[in-house]
Amino acid sequence: MTTTRFPAGVTNAQVGSMFQDLQRTRPTTYFEYFNDFSTYTAADWVVTETDSGATQAVAAGASGLLALQNTGGASDINSLQFAGGTGSVRPLFQYSSSKDMFVGARFKVDDATLASFTVGLAVADTSPIASLPANGVFISKTGATANPSGYVAISSANVTGTITGASITADTFFEVAMVYTADLGVWRFYLNDSAVQLTAGTLGPSALLAPTIAVGNGDANARLLTIDWIYCASAR
Repeated sequence: MTTTRFPAGVTNAQVGSMFQDLQRTRPTTYFEYFNDFSTYTAADWVVTETDSGATQAVAAGASGLLALQNTGGASDINSLQFAGGTGSVRPLFQYSSSKDMFVGARFKVDDATLASFTVGLAVADTSPIASLPANGVFISKTGATANPSGYVAISSANVTGTITGASITADTFFEVAMVYTADLGVWRFYLNDSAVQLTAGTLGPSALLAPTIAVGNGDANARLLTIDWIYCASAR
């Protein structure tokens, strides 16, 4: 494979616009939140723990990793929602039917079945696994299956999509995403390179949403979620 080079730069800015001579794609096309977890700042998150023994800490490994370690109580959760140093959940994103949206993450769990999780965008919620967020766009899995599902939650009514036959493996990183394409008006849920379209015509929640990461126990044993990155973006 050869590399295609554009020494003069690349841009998607309109001719005559203020960005036309910027030698890169227009940086303001999307509002973006990206965390590669090379560091962890507790004040950036609202933490909900069933047990105070749960931990959130940078883990050893390449490219930045954050480990959420639960304690061993049945149905224990360890949950983070973005706060940005404010001391309370700080929503950053809002769905619009006319704008593309992307919500994705790369992570792994220690047990493919017994670990439950919810990762993506959600309203403030202290139990994002036991009772899913009323509004949000996220990927979730219960402690009774190895198959994650994509969710669009609108006022507690969930539209879901599960990729038939696609499951995760214990202690193995996988990538998930919920992608909204405005010109088609549909959401797609991705697990690695497999995709499924949610119900055609599905809208999205009007509520403001915050980046959310949570892991739970499917039995009375401690569970571990290790996240490499989370990325959320919406067209302006």
